[in-house]
Amino acid sequence: VALGMGLGFSSECCTDSTTQAVDVVHNPSTDEASTFHMPYDIPTSRDENPDTARGQTMAVKVTPSAPEQDLEEQEKVKARLRRLTTEFVKEAVARDDSAGRCAVVVVDESVQSRYDAVYALDKKLTEFILTPIDASQSQRVIPIPGFRDTWLATEYRSCEVPAWRTKFDPDDLERLVVVEFQSNDLPPLFMLERTKEHAVRFVQAMTILTLYNSEAEAPK
Repeated sequence: VALGMGLGFSSECCTDSTTQAVDVVHNPSTDEASTFHMPYDIPTSRDENPDTARGQTMAVKVTPSAPEQDLEEQEKVKARLRRLTTEFVKEAVARDDSAGRCAVVVVDESVQSRYDAVYALDKKLTEFILTPIDASQSQRVIPIPGFRDTWLATEYRSCEVPAWRTKFDPDDLERLVVVEFQSNDLPPLFMLERTKEHAVRFVQAMTILTLYNSEAEAPK
């Protein structure tokens, strides 16, 4: 199992360097998170392509000669990612009595406007639903297969530009996430999570769910 620590990656990269994926999904019949084997592999790294990735990567690959401690580490990583993604799904899946319980601040970094919102996932884990608190603003329903990359802002390429970094307080940068979409017509989505830990969880869990949806849509 491998996952970038705070860096986004797509299902199209590093196709020759993969490992078995984490096996977490939501069970709509019980409205609870359960486990199954996701039918795809997670890329071990995007660092081979300097144009699309930077930052640290945690990767554990299994080979016929892998030492026992590597196998133990793989199981620890897999268990951590399973737990993290299960927690995220259980919190984010919209229920009949709630439009979503994940509070964020959406940032338009071009004009420096912000608004409070909540996000949720549909029960099939195929849609990301962003609902502004202000009822006069429109809800956005974004197909998860339309996600391309999900980043921590500190790993986002614009963070290399000093003028861009000055738009945000240092504390904000630590909890800011960036979602890029497959369509070039959609600008990146910037959201301030509640804490740095929530931001890391969002990036890792949404990367897994994006890859899962991409594989589900791929021709068999």
